[in-house]
Amino acid sequence: MPRVAQFDTSARLNIKSFASANRSSTERRWRTLNIAHRGSSGTFPENTIAAFLAAANEGAQMCELDVAATSDGAVVVIHDDTVDRTTNGTGAVAYLTLKKIQRLDAGEKFDPRFRGERIPTLEQVLKAVRGKVGLNIEIKEGAVERKVCELIRKHDALATSMVSSFDWKALATVQAIDPQIRIALLAEKDRDALIEAAWKMGAY
Repeated sequence: MPRVAQFDTSARLNIKSFASANRSSTERRWRTLNIAHRGSSGTFPENTIAAFLAAANEGAQMCELDVAATSDGAVVVIHDDTVDRTTNGTGAVAYLTLKKIQRLDAGEKFDPRFRGERIPTLEQVLKAVRGKVGLNIEIKEGAVERKVCELIRKHDALATSMVSSFDWKALATVQAIDPQIRIALLAEKDRDALIEAAWKMGAY
């Protein structure tokens, strides 16, 4: 099921005009923006290119995805700390090389029809979805902020992406690296503290 969040309609709610110029405060209205959580993860293996492209075809305006660093510093798209749940392999992402991770099957456990689907890098996802759907890139842990910022710039995704995290310090690091990258604060409790922090940090 796509996750629904509240966003300002200055985003215009579609990929072509996600990059549109700022509108005046008198024109602003609140609407819902459909965000597919880990792609179309109810019908496709989560956090795979197949799931992201399916979500775009199903009308999502954005896909949420999770990123982590491999042992050799690559930024891959996976939710868990380990590859155990979603692939035919075992081990912590942080202790596996990109080459080893991309040998794993990330589809068959979900459904044999998706045998051969791989854990993608963030760069592969940015290339695959460009012009199709926006990205909400969630940083699970630190140490990937600079590379995430560099990839967003490299693939001209400033206007069609944001970086989110429960780790607000990681978001402050993102802002320090590139103030033009949009951020979104995440929290499971203390709504008032979240709103105050988001306002102070100029969250999207």
